[in-house]
Amino acid sequence: MVKNDNLIPIENKKPVEIVQELKSDYEIPSFEEFMKTYEGDDKIINSYEDELKAKAIQGPQYGPGKSDFRGICRKIKDEIGLTISCRISCDSDYFYESHTYCGVIVYLVKGSPTWKVEAGRACDRNGRAFYVIVRDTTDWD
Repeated sequence: MVKNDNLIPIENKKPVEIVQELKSDYEIPSFEEFMKTYEGDDKIINSYEDELKAKAIQGPQYGPGKSDFRGICRKIKDEIGLTISCRISCDSDYFYESHTYCGVIVYLVKGSPTWKVEAGRACDRNGRAFYVIVRDTTDWD
């Protein structure tokens, strides 16, 4: 008998997903009908509540940053007295082409463009505006 290592066992096959057009008699339910069968997800509800609390404490935001970003940059430049530049943290993860990453740009901590890191890998280090840290998220769940 010939041994073939290139065969994929049936249990390892990816599931098939059927996609098809909706029939013309399908109707979108009204809001009231939808809410009768709606089941909320606690994670999503909590994330909305956290977002609302953050808006109440920090003020309105849009996208990834503050709506008055130009004013924040002026404040930082006035307080630090330097040309605005970025610094990539030495605590960032190494880059591997096949991995996935996320990054954060920190420009103010508690309203200040300079700070002392209070916890984590960079504890007791000084930080300043436009500090960039990149993390490998490949194994994050």
